[in-house]
Amino acid sequence: MTWELPQLFLAQIIAHLISDFYLQNQKISDSKDKKGFRSGYLYLHGLITFAVAWALSWQLDFALYAGMITAAHITLDGLKPQYARNGFLKRYAFFLDQALHLSIILAVTWLYDFQNSGATICKFDDQILYIVFCYLLMVRPTNFVIQALITANQIEIPESNSGLLNAGRLIGSTERLLAITLVFNGAFSALGFIIAAKSILRFKDSNAKQAEYVLIGSLLSFSIAIFAGLGLEWFFGKTD
Repeated sequence: MTWELPQLFLAQIIAHLISDFYLQNQKISDSKDKKGFRSGYLYLHGLITFAVAWALSWQLDFALYAGMITAAHITLDGLKPQYARNGFLKRYAFFLDQALHLSIILAVTWLYDFQNSGATICKFDDQILYIVFCYLLMVRPTNFVIQALITANQIEIPESNSGLLNAGRLIGSTERLLAITLVFNGAFSALGFIIAAKSILRFKDSNAKQAEYVLIGSLLSFSIAIFAGLGLEWFFGKTD
């Protein structure tokens, strides 16, 4: 039996990031969270999920499996209003939701590989797929991850910082893209200099509460970028 799971799994994770974070706006997300199965946007999102999952499988016969992923995705999103009523689940809803989506993708891609022994999929290099995944992860998905971590730990957003959230997201995305590029190229000294310089700059802020909030966001941002970048060496044995 051939083992194409890592490649197909990576491709489907990329499909998930595209459909769940890049092709879904706040209006769609809010409608799903509020109305659940009664939201028309839920089924539009499901259609997008199916199309992207099928397209990035590079296999016509993956349509059934893309349908499985989509059906599970619609079910999980439709149930959000129910478990969001629970205080504990609401705090960790983002992580629970994403963990379930990833588990389903893993199960479905494994099932496809098991039932299609010897099938040939488009031979993209696994490392290239991982790098694409990392760069996609660094922008919108990680912004949501950081916000969810702050919410889960009940860290208060300073009022003076509320008007700069979009600017902060743009800065965070840019620094993560820079950081992971430096990690991929083994330029850890340059990365260390950037982290140190930014930390010193933030500690000069006269508003201690705001400085702490921004520092927490920066440390989380750099940590995610560094560990994602190191994954290239951990999983594939090299960083260049």
